Amino acid sequence: MQLGVFAKVAALARGLGRLDPSVRSFDRFAELVRWLEEDADRVAVVAVDSPTELVVDLRAGRSHLVVLLPTDDEDAQLAAMRSGASGVATWNVDGPALWSLIEAAAADRTVIPSTMARRLTGGDAVELTPWEAGALRRLGSGEAIAESAKALQVDEGELYRRLATLYRKMGARSRLEAVLIAERLGLIDR
Repeated sequence: MQLGVFAKVAALARGLGRLDPSVRSFDRFAELVRWLEEDADRVAVVAVDSPTELVVDLRAGRSHLVVLLPTDDEDAQLAAMRSGASGVATWNVDGPALWSLIEAAAADRTVIPSTMARRLTGGDAVELTPWEAGALRRLGSGEAIAESAKALQVDEGELYRRLATLYRKMGARSRLEAVLIAERLGLIDR
């Protein structure tokens, strides 16, 4: 992986240079974009005042871009993601967290802040207990309620009551909808 930096925060470029001596610094964003497009294995870290400074739309090409913003403003983060960023954080992100974002971008993964995830999913993120995740996995596999209740060590009536509470927690109207929501949000495996 090759790493390029366009940073208004000079300390950021110096800090990344200490982590990886091959880091290349850019004074102009357009130069960094051209460099990024030359090789699919390159990752760029861009520290800007506002996502409007990302004057080029990187979504068309395969970009590996981590955008650092001065604040954790959700609108600014969303604008950066819409511009093609693989991840966003604030200028004061700690080294290990930034390096995790860089590694994720290099692996073609997108990482978004949890506040943005809640906003994109239309509400608070759902957190399942291990029991709830297990129950949903069983139901998603097509297992009958009687078998699930026995495996989960509760009677069928108790399982129905717990599932009704879980469906409300998830905003689901049915067992199928709860399983689909959980799969979509990555809370359970298919």
